[in-house]
Order: sequence, then structure tokens, then C-alpha cells
Amino acid sequence: MEGSRKSVNDIDTAIKYTQLGETTDIGVFAGFEKDEDFSKGEDFFAFRALRKIGDDQKLGYMATHNQNDVF
Repeated sequence: MEGSRKSVNDIDTAIKYTQLGETTDIGVFAGFEKDEDFSKGEDFFAFRALRKIGDDQKLGYMATHNQNDVF
């Protein structure tokens, strides 16, 4: 049935890790969607780093990745 197809999958599992330091903070996130009858779940990943430079400046980096089997 066309009306019963979901366009968004439920999250099956997710994990987050954060470490806060005196000068450097890092964070990692991973999320995994559940496979449904009409669609395969995707995997999501993110990494973040933040470094203090001086008293009032910060420099940061963020990377994300999405893994799916569309192509």
C-alpha cells in the first residue's frame, strides 16, 4: 500500500561521547536508523573539536558523514 510507506525511519541506536578539557573539547556522535519494510536505514556520524586560543577566542572543526546505500 502506497499510503503505509514511511519516508522517515526510526532511530535504532545512538551514542554520544563528549570530553571537556581546559583548552580542548571534543565530541563524537553516531546514530543508526532501523530498516523498515520499504526503506533501508542510514548511519550518521559526527565529530567536533574546539580549542581555546587565548582568553576570548576559539577555533573549531566539525565533520559529518552519512552512510546510505542509495547509489
